Amino acid sequence: MSVLYKTSSEFPQWEQFRLLRKAATAAIKSNREHRAYVFVAISLGAVTLAMALQIWWERITRIAAGPLPLVRGGGGGEVSTIRESRNDSCTAIRHKTNSHAKALAVYDKSSQLIECTSLFQGRCRLRNLHNISDVQIESPEPMIANDAGSSAVVFVGMGPSREPVLYVGTTFVKGPLFRDDIPAVTSLRLSRGDGEAKEFELADKGLATGTEISLERKFRSSYRIDYVGGFESGRYAYFATRQGATIGEDAPIQSRLVRVCTGDAHFYSYTEVPLECIKHDINYNLIQDVYVATAGYNLAKSLGISEGDEVLYGVFVADDMTSFQRNFPTRRSAVCVYPIQKHVEKKFEENIMECYRGKNLKQLPWFKSSDGCKGTHLSWKDVECGQDVNKNIVRIIGGGKPISAEPLLTVDDARFTAIAINTTRGATVAFIGTDDGRLLKFVN
Repeated sequence: MSVLYKTSSEFPQWEQFRLLRKAATAAIKSNREHRAYVFVAISLGAVTLAMALQIWWERITRIAAGPLPLVRGGGGGEVSTIRESRNDSCTAIRHKTNSHAKALAVYDKSSQLIECTSLFQGRCRLRNLHNISDVQIESPEPMIANDAGSSAVVFVGMGPSREPVLYVGTTFVKGPLFRDDIPAVTSLRLSRGDGEAKEFELADKGLATGTEISLERKFRSSYRIDYVGGFESGRYAYFATRQGATIGEDAPIQSRLVRVCTGDAHFYSYTEVPLECIKHDINYNLIQDVYVATAGYNLAKSLGISEGDEVLYGVFVADDMTSFQRNFPTRRSAVCVYPIQKHVEKKFEENIMECYRGKNLKQLPWFKSSDGCKGTHLSWKDVECGQDVNKNIVRIIGGGKPISAEPLLTVDDARFTAIAINTTRGATVAFIGTDDGRLLKFVN
């Protein structure tokens, strides 16, 4: 069961409302007490609220996540993580600072809601799933984007130790020096481990590697990655992104899938592959949202897969090629679908093996990996989750062969921003949200 709901134009923007759908779906799927909870993160004026609702929309909890008093620098930006309860000796003037809801996820194993906001330089908290006013743990350090317009995606999946971890993908935001320490993609602990390991620390860390990858310093101000969604499928964790096809101000924006093996303690398996949705020479290049579910009988048959096979559903918008701005969406939108095992995994294997055969460049200069691929005789089983035989052997890869599909649905008068999927009586039903608050239903 999935939830999408829109009451009026006074409800928050769909971009924020999408957080509700993602968390609500996870909560409903994982509920053990047959009592569905929905979690909302919305901004009303200057106040950010988080609410827990029952499925029949009775409000049971509401918390105010902001604004909160923070110390600001001369330029007006937040420079401190001071809270009154933590640092009563601080005498600097504090100013109320808005809290922007960035991400929500449900950690079912420990009955916790993971909630991330822009306050205190971008932190996440573990809240009691049944009483969200109860903050159990807050990340000790900033870990996500801390402004209104930059993206952050979080989801729970398996980690190297076969325990659940928090996968995080976030746009780089300039700021104080410590923001340079925030990785682009990482996986973090959700529970205390052996020794001194604590929540929100790296899931695995060695002397020079760990479950993190950061933008090359010289590209942090010029190369932007927008994280749209994330999910776990099989042995892999995925992120969907919008980013430049290459380095440079004039480089076209493309959609990509990012993947790491969940058992990879070093992120050597990190790979990016373009994700295309094209029809009649119209390139719907700006991915807006993703959703993973099985297909109904009719769609599964047309895709040549079984009903139980996972499918990646994506909503895309075409860029305005006449605009001087990159990443400028039109109202031409599309829905594309990609069978994960048959299409997505095969294309990743193709790109990775091409590099390990020495036939390409690594093509990820923004992650300091742009040299030529070195040929090896290793098998797919040997390289599937990365290799570090020596410094000349391939590590992280940018594949050049795209995962392509033709849209199931296109429109010329709406900007799609969110999608959720259900199946009934052999049909696949897509619920699609638009930027102006409409909810559309498409049946295949």
